[in-house]
Amino acid sequence: MAAASTERRRTPPPVLVKWGGSLITDKTRPETPRPEVLRRLAAELAEVLPELAGGVVLGHGSGSFGHVAAHHHRLRGRLDPTTQRLAVSAVQAAAARLHRRVVEALVEAGVPAFSLPASAWMIAGEGRPELAAPEVLEHALDFGLVPVTGGDVVLDRSWGAAICSTEVELEAIAAVCGAARVLWLGETPGILDGDGKTVPQLGEDDLPGLRATLGAPRGTDVTGGIELRVGSALALARLGVPSILANGLEPGLLARVLRGETVTGTEVVARPATAAVTGTGGTDHG
Repeated sequence: MAAASTERRRTPPPVLVKWGGSLITDKTRPETPRPEVLRRLAAELAEVLPELAGGVVLGHGSGSFGHVAAHHHRLRGRLDPTTQRLAVSAVQAAAARLHRRVVEALVEAGVPAFSLPASAWMIAGEGRPELAAPEVLEHALDFGLVPVTGGDVVLDRSWGAAICSTEVELEAIAAVCGAARVLWLGETPGILDGDGKTVPQLGEDDLPGLRATLGAPRGTDVTGGIELRVGSALALARLGVPSILANGLEPGLLARVLRGETVTGTEVVARPATAAVTGTGGTDHG
């Protein structure tokens, strides 16, 4: 993760939000968005945005667009710049098609969205992105815009190019600019235990048993799914940034959680959690 820079941390810091790829697309069908979900989420964000002094940075998963294209072109992890150049372009183009749909839904709802695809302002080192131009993000927030990023193919100093998930991109943003909290919205009310009940809190001590609890993501996923998401949430918790995983399919939930209201979900904390994760339940946050 990019090294934190106290000189750039904002007061108040922005809220970081991720719309999971499985939430805004049908990951079982190539390039199939969920326009009704996009419209509702955009409307909820527009409703509450004036109440958020630090603003919002929105990231979205690549869903059945980028993930399916990456799987088709066999792109995962380190990419070969000599044989995979055209594949890199094809996957980036697929991710961009979903990104435009997200931005358009936001603008139609009255959100001043500002497109910041990761490939335009981040650079990676062995798959870990850094903010190559943090001033761009800061100026967008200062101007009252909502920066929108998402899963993408970015240039990599060591590998030539790399697929970067929204999770690691949000880690990089929080490390440089700070974050009030992070909201991870998917299709389930957080992490579920073996009885299908939401685990209210997840801490470091729960991580060893986590793999037995989480189900595989629906559809195609080339970046690690929910396991990566929880790892990023724990990394952010170590920086003092709280996270909650919740159900973006529940109408009104995004607006409520942005207002600080209590919702059903899993809080991710740095200290050992009081409720252990057990059983073989699952989740899908895309």
